Amino acid sequence: MPAAHRSNRSGLGEPSSPAGSASTIASNIARMGDNIQRMARLVQQLGTPKDTKELRKQLQNMRRETTDLSRQTKDSIQLLGNSGYQNADWRIQQERLRKDFEVELKRFQDVNARAIELEKAFVAKARENGKAENIPDLLVVDHEDENQSLMEAEEQR
Repeated sequence: MPAAHRSNRSGLGEPSSPAGSASTIASNIARMGDNIQRMARLVQQLGTPKDTKELRKQLQNMRRETTDLSRQTKDSIQLLGNSGYQNADWRIQQERLRKDFEVELKRFQDVNARAIELEKAFVAKARENGKAENIPDLLVVDHEDENQSLMEAEEQR
């Protein structure tokens, strides 16, 4: 199957034209923004009476989806930059997409760092109170792997 028609992680075909690729990238960036906004709302509920296993599961799923979107978008931006189609307007659009992606990636890192901070505080408090058995399984997640992915995406920009 040609590279231009491979399926992406969402199951949708990749557009074959540079304009279609730019449109897909812009759509992914918008989805990242929506996910980050939802994550921020979930993070605000951590450590409150609304903090439940379900909330933490939603947060974990949102993190995973947003991490996948960021990887996919990073790869698409790189492919678009290597497409060979270069004129002044096109370069301006590519740069705008790259900057928009960087803004959303930074927001994602900030929200993710805050979530990790609150989760670690929750675990420490539970252990301090001798209630380690009450620590949700979702908190025994290796956040280092997620952070490493984000750092790699940022370094490759």
